[in-house]
Formats: sequence, structure tokens, C-alpha cells
Amino acid sequence: MPATRPYLPHILLAFDFDSTLGSDSIDAILGVYGVTRPEYDRDFVEPLGENWDNITKRGQALIDLGRGRGRPLSREVMKEAARRVSLFPGVLDAGEARPGRA
Repeated sequence: MPATRPYLPHILLAFDFDSTLGSDSIDAILGVYGVTRPEYDRDFVEPLGENWDNITKRGQALIDLGRGRGRPLSREVMKEAARRVSLFPGVLDAGEARPGRA
């Protein structure tokens, strides 16, 4: 049966906003592209200006970085970045220690 809607690929970006689960995921993505945080801020975040929600701005800057480097954000980039993220000790065991769980 043919598809009734066109296929649109999606990418999930998940962030540890309070930095309690592991090393910085933005730094991991920047590492894939060989870019330092100061370069990213100067070349991709700051040029977007001030009228942005910070999270949306950061996401757009990552999209612009990938396009600018000729390697758009993709599943492969995210997998490579994920290998660079280190979880903090005990994170994988946290589900068993949640208050209120039986």
C-alpha cells in the first residue's frame, strides 16, 4: 500500500538542562564538528541576535553549524556525539532509587 503522507525524517535532540546526568551534550556535538565552545558562540550563536528563546537559538545555531561545515545534523552526527557523552556515576541506577516508587 502506498504511503498516504510524505516521509519526513526527524531528529530528536535531548538535553540535560540542569547538567545532572552527564557531560555537556552541546560540547559533544561541537566535538564532532571540531569546534570549540567560544568559536560556536562567536560564529553561530551571536550572529542570530537577541530575539530568540535560548533553547531555540542554540538549536538553530547547531543547525547552522552543521550546514556551514557541509555535514548537516543527522542520525550519524548524533550517534557520534552520543559516544562522546559520559554519564555520571549512578545515572543508570537512578530509576531504582526514585522516591515514591514501589
